Amino acid sequence: MSRLTIRDIAQEAGVSPGAVSFALNGKPGVSEATRTRIINIANDLGWQPDPAAKALSLRKTDALGIVLTRPPQTVRDEGFYFPFLCGLAEVFAESSRPLVFRLAQTIAQEVEIYKQWASNHRVGGVVLVDLKDNDPRPQIVKDLGLASVSVGHDQGAGSSISVDDALAMHAVVNHVFAQGFRFPAYVSGIETFTHTTVRKKAFLDKARDLGLEQAYAFNSDYTEDSGAAITRMIVERHPEVDVIIYDNEMLTLGGVNYLLSQGKAIPADVGVFSWEDSVLCRVFSPSISTLSRDPEALGRASAQVLIDAMDSGEDQHRVMPSPQVVQRATTSV
Repeated sequence: MSRLTIRDIAQEAGVSPGAVSFALNGKPGVSEATRTRIINIANDLGWQPDPAAKALSLRKTDALGIVLTRPPQTVRDEGFYFPFLCGLAEVFAESSRPLVFRLAQTIAQEVEIYKQWASNHRVGGVVLVDLKDNDPRPQIVKDLGLASVSVGHDQGAGSSISVDDALAMHAVVNHVFAQGFRFPAYVSGIETFTHTTVRKKAFLDKARDLGLEQAYAFNSDYTEDSGAAITRMIVERHPEVDVIIYDNEMLTLGGVNYLLSQGKAIPADVGVFSWEDSVLCRVFSPSISTLSRDPEALGRASAQVLIDAMDSGEDQHRVMPSPQVVQRATTSV
């Protein structure tokens, strides 16, 4: 027989798993009457807390951590991580849990930070980002006794908050196709990231499904300079390309500036689409078509998944709503 879980108790009591966690852990958030009712139901069902989860809950700190293993320039310049971190910090602060933030240069260095945090009880849980295929980090932090949430895709260990990058890319390719573009190129992010792999495959698959025989994909490092360099290569080697999809707004800025410097009319000569939205995309002339992604909302959701996992002692898995295409001037032919 499988072990009784907080979710089972919540279903029996007609309340949320979070309410059950508050009641069983003696935390505020439920009325005394509800607390008593939940405890009675748990006792009747034979509830026994998971020893490993209980040990985790007894740590000296509820601090939560995130390590970004990226060149500092990409963290500083692009518009994703600052609002994402703000979303994390907002939810953590609401539950009186401090956020510990570190930068690392390599995955090995990142893992050493997790080991230090675990050994000195600096943090009780971590947010894992920029995950790779068969990424060892979720299992490593689990073995260290740390709770975790993998952001983007379920890695098979710890909690996760998933984003359907394939569905989003299909929407983007459908959009540019509907606008009359027939020779698309995609400037993706860092090659080893899982979301890069998923997005690139979805781009090429959808292009093939639509009968677009010439579709090109190129990896980048997310920087403005990279966007300009790859766009120059596309213009010189593949002059038939009539629309370019960029993986973030910094790549887009580099690409657009290069196109304009070459006298290219946007979108008459080349359409432009940015995977990430920002004020830059809205105020730039011409305004840049994007996806309606909200990094701050993703940060808040990721933080809540991690908190729920730590409070309940059980892995949590959620899926973010798929972003929608926001059409602006750069794909309005």
